[in-house]
Amino acid sequence: MGSDTRRALAMVSGLDELAALLAGIPDQPYPTVVLGAPRGRTTPPPA
Repeated sequence: MGSDTRRALAMVSGLDELAALLAGIPDQPYPTVVLGAPRGRTTPPPA
């Protein structure tokens, strides 16, 4: 997604405009290699 699309999404003024912008973003398959992998921090923060 380019910076123009991100900027437009940040300044959306209504649901119709949001739907139109989101419809213009191509679908991407979910990366199945990450299924079951831990998310976020996996180690405690340093003391």
